[in-house]
Amino acid sequence: MILLLTIFTVLNTRTLHSIMRFPADPGYDYVLSGSTNGVKSWFDLNPYVHFGAHFLSWLASFAPMTTQAFVLATLVHLLWSAIGVVVFVVLHREGFSRFVSILSALTIALCPAASESSLANVGNVKWPLLIFALILVSSNQLVRYPKLSCTYIFLTGITNPLTVIIFFPLLMNYIGNSRDNRKLMMLPIMGLLISFGIQVIVVGSSGLSRGAGGVKILTPWPGMGLFWWFGLVTPTIICVGSLFLRSLLHLHSNSHLIIRIAVAAPFLALASHVYGGIGDRYFVTPMVISWIVSIVFISDLGARLNRTQFLVVSGAALLLFSVPTVKWYNSSWYLTAGPTWSDEVKKAKTLCSDGRSSVILKIGDLNNTELPCVYIRHN
Repeated sequence: MILLLTIFTVLNTRTLHSIMRFPADPGYDYVLSGSTNGVKSWFDLNPYVHFGAHFLSWLASFAPMTTQAFVLATLVHLLWSAIGVVVFVVLHREGFSRFVSILSALTIALCPAASESSLANVGNVKWPLLIFALILVSSNQLVRYPKLSCTYIFLTGITNPLTVIIFFPLLMNYIGNSRDNRKLMMLPIMGLLISFGIQVIVVGSSGLSRGAGGVKILTPWPGMGLFWWFGLVTPTIICVGSLFLRSLLHLHSNSHLIIRIAVAAPFLALASHVYGGIGDRYFVTPMVISWIVSIVFISDLGARLNRTQFLVVSGAALLLFSVPTVKWYNSSWYLTAGPTWSDEVKKAKTLCSDGRSSVILKIGDLNNTELPCVYIRHN
């Protein structure tokens, strides 16, 4: 409970200036669909099935209209916090120390890449869900709780089509297990295959290969800022570097989990790049995984170092990770721009009282939504 509250508090401090606003993308569309279509909205397509985001938006649609942005952001924070807790639980059960497991869980809340457009954004809940899916399929917990694991993997799969990437660590886990354990792993494997099959049927294989809609930038642009370079290259460098150093130093870990996620992260970074181009939201999962890989690597390296050497290495790592965390801690302009949602709703109610049939509400500096006055008056 303390860890849950800690992560939740960190997320709230990062979104002090954005928690009362809807992000420009997806704007108000998901909540509107939840309010008007009810349970059917869970399976809205955009263009793929995005169950997790639509489910939370449906829950938020029951709140008074003036508070819906705040309620939805709070639900998103709670989901991220819960993911952090279960990451801690799995890592600790895999044999990692309580300290290492706590630090790893906190990376979800502190991830610098999330500041641009992911914090409190229901459209990006697919990334923390994918983080835990990667860790889960790489762990021994998969065979301890096959039914629960299958359910989680299936729900993540019908929220994020890139969940198919977890097949790589899942296959590594399968090969490394006994025959009896392999039978238990068939259920989670089926959950992954069925969910991916649903996404393929809905979008089509060509749609999945083309990736996200809109403008997709695959190559760095002139003057691309440090934030974008940091998110684009450091996760892969960290994971590949960690694997190389482990091999060079013959460094062993308490669990094969860390090797599996270190192998999977570069594949995910590449798949995300092909799918959506250079986009901050695609940095989140690889970055968190790479930071967890780093934390475990430094912990394992500590067994080879004396106290002074370990303190120097740990201090240097803390400094390196603190700089981007502090620099990109708060929500970016994309999430904080424009009037608050409650102010827009109050203004809309006033305009509707003058006999208008519909009103345009502003969402950030990049989006707006036109709502019927009948809807506004009844919400």
